[in-house]
Amino acid sequence: MAPIPPAFTAGNWTGFCTGAEVGCKGGDDRTTAFVTATGLVSGFNRRFSPKGVIGGLHAGQNRQYGAVVVGVEAAIEASGYRGGDTNVAPTRTRFRSDWQGQVRARLGVPPVDNLLIDVSWAV
Repeated sequence: MAPIPPAFTAGNWTGFCTGAEVGCKGGDDRTTAFVTATGLVSGFNRRFSPKGVIGGLHAGQNRQYGAVVVGVEAAIEASGYRGGDTNVAPTRTRFRSDWQGQVRARLGVPPVDNLLIDVSWAV
């Protein structure tokens, strides 16, 4: 008679990983100065609201040591992140980001199979 296979086998996070991501990001910053340092009314009001879509690829390597997973991952993303402020020329500010990338280090714990809770540090 053949042996019965175990009902549960623990996963292992060691190995190479790849993936793709797409998302959006945005922000809103407002600055208003009612009175200058000299006491004069300024009327200065600036709003900066960049937004856009980003997407890219990432690849990395994880290694599991008992109940701890360490890893490193790199990503490169194309970006349509753009923005500007509401001031008129000559002080108008424009912002544009076409590319971005990161290198991340990971430290995690898999509390159950197929779930990794981790902390990442990126540069």
